Amino acid sequence: NTSGTQTGLLGDQAESTWLTGTSTTESLISPAQLKVAANAFGGSMVLLASVDTATSTSAHEFQSFVTSAYDTYIIDIGLAIPATTAAVLEMQYMDGASALSTSDYVLTISYGDDGRGGEELTGRANIALNREGILNGASKGGWAGRVTLFNAAANLRRHPGIFHGLHARSSNDSDELQLVTGAFQYRSTSSIDGIRLQMSTGNITHMTVQIYGIRNS
Repeated sequence: NTSGTQTGLLGDQAESTWLTGTSTTESLISPAQLKVAANAFGGSMVLLASVDTATSTSAHEFQSFVTSAYDTYIIDIGLAIPATTAAVLEMQYMDGASALSTSDYVLTISYGDDGRGGEELTGRANIALNREGILNGASKGGWAGRVTLFNAAANLRRHPGIFHGLHARSSNDSDELQLVTGAFQYRSTSSIDGIRLQMSTGNITHMTVQIYGIRNS
C-alpha cells in the first residue's frame, strides 16, 4: 500500500513520535528498525567494532567498547599476519587510551602437535595468544581464532577470558598448523574498556577483527 502509516512499537525511527497506523494498511520494516527492536531484548549479539586492513602498523587499538550494557565480548580475529617471522600475537587490556602493560597477566596455554601439553605463564605484561612463532607472509595464513572476555566491565579482580586459534608454525613450512588454546586473567581491579593487539616483534601487516558484545539479559 502507498498510503497510511505503520502501527506499533516498530514505528518510523525518523519520526519524533510513534506513528498511529490504520486498520487497513501495512508497511515494510527496515533492517535498522528490526535491529533497534532486537537490541531491546536481552541476549542479543551486537557488532561493536571491526577492522579489515592490509596497512602495516605496530598495533591495533579498540577503545571504549566495554560498557555495562554487555556481559560477554567475543573477539573474532579472522586474520593477523606478522611482518616478522616467529612473532607472537599479544593482547593487552586498555583503560581509555592507555594499554595496561603491568606484570599482572596470568595465563595457561596449550599448544603444539607433539605432546607438549600446557604451561602456565605468570607475571606477564600481556596475553600471549601463541607460544611458537607465527610464520609470516600473506600466503602462510597468519593467526586466526577467537578470544572471549567475561565480566569485562565489572571492576573485579581477574577480568578472565579464554581463547583458541591456529597458525602456521614458523619453525616449519606453511602446511604444518599449530593449534593453541588458553585461559587468562588480569590480576588487578583496574577498570578496562578496550583491548590492544600487537606482535611481540615487528609490525602487523594485515588484520581482520570483529568485536561483538552479548547484551545483559
